Amino acid sequence: MRVEASNMRQTKRNFKDNSLLYVPEVYLEYSTGKVLVMEKISGIPVDNIKDLKEKDVDLQLVSERGVEIFLKQVFVDNFFHADMHPGNIFINAQEPTSPSYIAVDYAIVGSL
Repeated sequence: MRVEASNMRQTKRNFKDNSLLYVPEVYLEYSTGKVLVMEKISGIPVDNIKDLKEKDVDLQLVSERGVEIFLKQVFVDNFFHADMHPGNIFINAQEPTSPSYIAVDYAIVGSL
């Protein structure tokens, strides 16, 4: 769990000046070797198109930002979340015209 927490903190640092991706805060003081405690997040699963449309989320912008996040991780940071499936990606729809990503589960990452 400490490796996953370290991966989350690294990604959080990489996006500290970039609002496109939010990484939940890790609470190591409450975590153990088998349980990682982190901030509770609220978002819409990226594959829940129905709810995203109901919230008037700009789906074109969601797509563009997803690509931008991926390219930044790979080509700028050389450190990327390697398990980006819909169960690990949420959309913050509080501002539908400026949606941001929330990513969880940093057990699998890659580096170049």
